[in-house]
Amino acid sequence: MLWVILLAPFAAYVAAYLGVRLRRKSIRSLPAIRAKRAAGNFVKAFKTAQNDSSAQMAALRGYINDRFGRTLAAITPEEAARILTENGVTPETSDKLRRMFQQIEAAIYQGGAIKEFQGDEGMRALVKRIEKELS
Repeated sequence: MLWVILLAPFAAYVAAYLGVRLRRKSIRSLPAIRAKRAAGNFVKAFKTAQNDSSAQMAALRGYINDRFGRTLAAITPEEAARILTENGVTPETSDKLRRMFQQIEAAIYQGGAIKEFQGDEGMRALVKRIEKELS
């Protein structure tokens, strides 16, 4: 009984120390986790926003922000292409993303559908290609 009373404060201290230590590690790794999940989150968000160009633009901006650890509220097509190129994506792929951005913006302001990236498969292929070039 005496040993339990003597060891209980030490055990509580060790448990609290380890809990704080593990929490700090998980907070530091949060950006890496967001970057890994960015592509999947984008595909889901883009699929649910089938004919809503504003939601598609929000999904695309969210992908860029999450994947590259940015907090930009408004990203222009040129900025998106520059961010991709700076991070090792080929100019052809970043140009394709820039065109997609421009088409979504045109659909927002002019109405109508997105031509080149119609449907889910063009988007998945582009995001898959970006992810492959980044890894």
